[in-house]
Amino acid sequence: MKRFQPRFSAKPIALVTTTVMSALLFLASASLVAQDSRPASMPADNDQKTTESGLKYSILKEGRGSEPPKMGDKVKVHYTGWLMDGTEFDSSRKRGKPSEFVLGQVIKGWNEGLKLMTAGARYKFTIPSALAYGEAGKAPAIPMNADLIFDVELISFDRPTVQFTKAKLETQKTTESGLKYEVLVQGKGELLAKDVGFQIGYALWNQNGELWDCTEHFDITYLGKTSTMNMPFLEEAPLLMREGAILRFEVPKGLGDTRHTSMMVWQLEMLRIYNPPKFSMSPADKIKKTASGLKYEILKEGKGKSPTNANRARVHYSGWLTDGTSFDSSYESGQPATFGVTQVIAGWTEGLKLMKEGAIYKFTIPGNLAYGPHGSGAKIGPNATLVFVVELIQIR
Repeated sequence: MKRFQPRFSAKPIALVTTTVMSALLFLASASLVAQDSRPASMPADNDQKTTESGLKYSILKEGRGSEPPKMGDKVKVHYTGWLMDGTEFDSSRKRGKPSEFVLGQVIKGWNEGLKLMTAGARYKFTIPSALAYGEAGKAPAIPMNADLIFDVELISFDRPTVQFTKAKLETQKTTESGLKYEVLVQGKGELLAKDVGFQIGYALWNQNGELWDCTEHFDITYLGKTSTMNMPFLEEAPLLMREGAILRFEVPKGLGDTRHTSMMVWQLEMLRIYNPPKFSMSPADKIKKTASGLKYEILKEGKGKSPTNANRARVHYSGWLTDGTSFDSSYESGQPATFGVTQVIAGWTEGLKLMKEGAIYKFTIPGNLAYGPHGSGAKIGPNATLVFVVELIQIR
């Protein structure tokens, strides 16, 4: 914003008329009013500083500690944003919930500004459009080439434990597509087969070793088969891995996320290979029975809490009739199923509430707890007893 520069008369002060003096006083008063025309919620600048990039900032409140966040850290902030005319366009404070994101995934002015702060600090930023949304703006609230003002409080930040590793050229291999990789941890068992489902954790860096995102931040993993992945390198990379394996990949532009315009470094960990279970009836000495008549065998115990009626469950499963006829399997599709605990047959609702995350149970469900006298579809007849292997992946 261009500052008002007063012009001083070359005439002696005594020659300035009362009318002219009144006009000058009015202009000075108007200038002060204009400076204070910001919304009541917008703090005034305090000893404003400017960085080399053009970011302006004022320290409203000092933080605690001495270490600021760095790229790849997950930050929790409260903020309010205005256009230069005082129009408020966004506020986490009004929503009553702090915003959480990975530093490096927001506008340049925020990435730079938050790295000046420590936890507990509150800054006012004036961000030029080149460090905000640029020529495009962001419809509908932010017009083209708009400078922005933010009042930002850094509540806290978390640094992941995953570490960037440099390539070891002597062990690095290259696939026909140009994907470079090296094995950090071998894993166990057989390599993933093309038609088998899997669950992979990840971390993602740029070439300079700045972390962009990782499973550790938001507990997000890739689930499915290679044929269901949305990046070309994820159709290829998992097939080089065993369960428990950790591999480092250098992913050229075009093989990874389309938002990245240069080579990126990925670290993938094969958390699970979901080989479809085979049918068998539970042996009598392994069976437990509830008061309702539900029978179950614990194939693997889980950890943590069990779901309640209020939860949603994410599961892999296979289902058979007692003669071994298969009628459904999420393992075969590679895609887990997600549903409310009370939105399934009674045997599932009861059984899921016995489990914890990570558990695998085999249920033998009598007809009255399954589809009853009507059955379901062509394969499940009236009052059919059903056998399910169910793996509880996640409670939501």
